[in-house]
This record gives sequence, structure tokens and C-alpha cells, in this order.
Amino acid sequence: MISWEAILFQFVRWPWALIGCASAVWSTVTGRENGFKVTPKGAAGERPLPLRVILPYLVLAAVSILPVLLVANPGTARGYYFWALLNGVTYLLVSIAVVALHIAENRSHTAGRSMLRLVGARAMAISAVGGVLAFGAVLHGSDGLDGLTWPSLGPATPTAFVAQAKLATPASASVDIGVTTLPLASNATQPWTAADLSTVNAFERDIDKHASVVMWYADWQHSAPSLAQLRMIERRGSIPEITWEPWDSTKGLRKPQPRYALRNIVDGKFDAYIRAWAKTLAAYGKPVRLRFAQEMNGNWYPWGAGTNGNTPQEFVQAWRHVHDIFTAAGATNVQWVWSPVSGAPTQYFPGVQYVNRLGVTCLNGGTAAFNAGWRSFTAICGESIEQLHALAPGLPIDLSEVGSTEAGGSKAAWITGMFAYLAHHPEVKSVIWFNLDKQTDFPIQSSPASERAFREGAQAARYK
Repeated sequence: MISWEAILFQFVRWPWALIGCASAVWSTVTGRENGFKVTPKGAAGERPLPLRVILPYLVLAAVSILPVLLVANPGTARGYYFWALLNGVTYLLVSIAVVALHIAENRSHTAGRSMLRLVGARAMAISAVGGVLAFGAVLHGSDGLDGLTWPSLGPATPTAFVAQAKLATPASASVDIGVTTLPLASNATQPWTAADLSTVNAFERDIDKHASVVMWYADWQHSAPSLAQLRMIERRGSIPEITWEPWDSTKGLRKPQPRYALRNIVDGKFDAYIRAWAKTLAAYGKPVRLRFAQEMNGNWYPWGAGTNGNTPQEFVQAWRHVHDIFTAAGATNVQWVWSPVSGAPTQYFPGVQYVNRLGVTCLNGGTAAFNAGWRSFTAICGESIEQLHALAPGLPIDLSEVGSTEAGGSKAAWITGMFAYLAHHPEVKSVIWFNLDKQTDFPIQSSPASERAFREGAQAARYK
């Protein structure tokens, strides 16, 4: 946010130029000579305009525009684009005023053609800087206006209270905005800490919306249940969601990892580990979403279709087995998220009595990932959403992982299209943005236009 001190600082840099211009204008209007001189005046003959007179102003104008040209995405500081442009334009106008006054002073001593000789090079320099400023205004002028915020006259509100205030949404606001970020996605090998939630805070600032769901990943090889993590999410006024993966995530995709074959889960070989998680989540006591063994109809995870000899029937058995352990531990606060990669593969569905939410993956890799080319949100997920809703009309649908690249099309238009689609599909109750660089540039901050498109779409009253 731009403070009043920052605004005043800009004006403190201008006084001598403003005084000089004001003095010259006053002299011209009143016909009375002032002692303050910007350029040589009153000489008997023509006087060239010294380059040193306007050079400082042109240098300051050029330096002012550098942040606009060099900083592609300053996040919430994009309002500074406005002040940088204003600063550059002001110094450029001072240069133009100095040249104009010099021409007026020497007009009586020289013919019009020789005047070009007096100021020609200076005018070219002014035009060059003006061109750079115009380019900067086209590049980021609208971003500067969008990011411009005026300081409050009162004390700043603590972040915790801001988050809680954003939870006080109208009753019609029924769609959660959620996020996962790089530290949260890396949780299996390096558990995230309170400091890592700054990435969630940054996402909230950039979209001007509270993230009511925060999702992270936990694999069965490395991740222990953490009551501390759950409570950190609760304190910021969000719902925790854990993508709980039966594998060793460090070995990568498309590796069988026979230890995590579904039949081993069914046979009870992981019961102690599952029970530890169930007890911790039960102790938490507040709503928590558990996205267990996602994308089961894909073939890249050890629990996936065809891998390790897995069958759909074994997946259903494994799901129900894990669910029963949680029920026995009293973890009735857990909301189970059944999340295929696409469609609604009924052969993997454990039944509405074992599922609380339906999820789906909606990632547009464009020309950078997945070898599917650029596809709209509707092309990727429209049919899946319809099939999921038909499978269990009474269950809410989550976009469990949603994101788009910039490569191959307009990411901003893709995001706008997503929100336009969701406006007509009230069965979708949660949008969790995949805000990390993984295979391509999924974060909304990949460009000012994409960030602005998400921010504008998320402002509808139905999103909370």
C-alpha cells in the first residue's frame, strides 16, 4: 500500500523545478521579471539552451520509468507503477516547459528556422524520453491504476482481524476459494511451518480475497499427522485440506512402488499408520477435508489404474477400509474428498455413504505440459463436472487442483472463462488454485493480466 509519506516524498523531490516553472510562468503572465532564472534570459542576442539545464530532468524522468519497464510483476506493489509514471511525466513536463520558455525568450532575437538549431537536439532527447514513458504507460498503466490504493487515516488493522472479517460474507456466498503453494506441496519431504503461510497471505493479497481452504500434500512414506499444522490453518480462519497419498513421493510418478499396492492397504498392513492419522484428526475436532488417493483413474500413482495390478474393486475396498478406521477413531469431523483426474469413473466410487465431496483436476498445460495443447476450462472440466453431478447430485463438487499456463494462449481469458462457467454451475462449491510452478507457470502471479482476471472473477458475492 502507498503511504502518505511515500506520496509526500515524491513532492519533496520536485520543489526547485516547480518553483522555477512557476516563477517563469508568473513573469510571462504579469510582465514582471523575477530573480529566479532557470535558463539565461535578458541577453542582447540569441543564446543556446545549455544541455545541462534540462539533462537532470530527463535523467530523473528516465530513472523514474525504470521500475515500470524492468519489474514485470511486483504483486501488491503494482500501485507504484502509477507513481513512477507520474514522476516521470512530471519531470518530462518540466523539461518541455524549460524549452518552451527558452524559445519564448529568444524569439525576438532569431528567425524560426535557426530556433531549431538552438533546441533541436534537446527536443529530440525529450521526445526519446517521452516515447519511453508512453511505452511504459501502455505496458503497465492500467496495472498502476488497478493497484493504486490510498492509505487509511486510522491505524492499520492486524492481518488476523482482516482474515476474520473476510469470513463474514453474505449468505449467498457459497463457493470456497482455496489455494496450495510450493511449501505446502513440498510438505512430504519438508513439513511446512508458520512462516511458509506467507505464500498463502501473498495469494490472498493478490486476489483481494481470503483463502477459505488451504490444501497441502502428505505422503505415507514421510508425513506424520500434525495437529500444529491443522491449528495454524484454523487460526487464520481457513479450512485445512490434506491430499493424502499412499506412496513415497520422492521416487516420482509412474514408478510401481509395490509396497503401496492397494491390496496391502486392504490387508491391513498400514492400519497403525492410518489409525495415528485418524486419532490426530479426531483430536483436532474441527472440519478438515481429506483428499485420499486422488486421480485413481490415472496410471501414474502406485494406487492408480493398472499399476501394481490394482483393480477398481481393490480401490473401493481400500477406501472403505481406511474410512472405517477413521470412523472407529471418532474422526467424524473428516470430510472425504473423492477426486478422479477426470470424468466420474463409477467403478472406483465407494458410495455416497463413504464420500462427502467430489473432486476433479482441471489443469491446462497449454503448449508447456501434458502434450494436450491449449484447452479452455470448459473443454478440460465441463464434462467431468456434469458427470460427477449426475453420479451423486447431493454432493458438492470441488475443483481440487485448477490452474493454467501462460504458454499457448491467454491465461487471463482462460481464468475469465472459468468464472463464467462456474456462474452457471452452482454444484461447484470449491475452487482450489494450484499456485505453484510445477511443469509450467500455474501461479496466478505469472502475469498482471492473469492476476487481475482472477481477482475480478473472485469478487463475486458467491465466493468466500
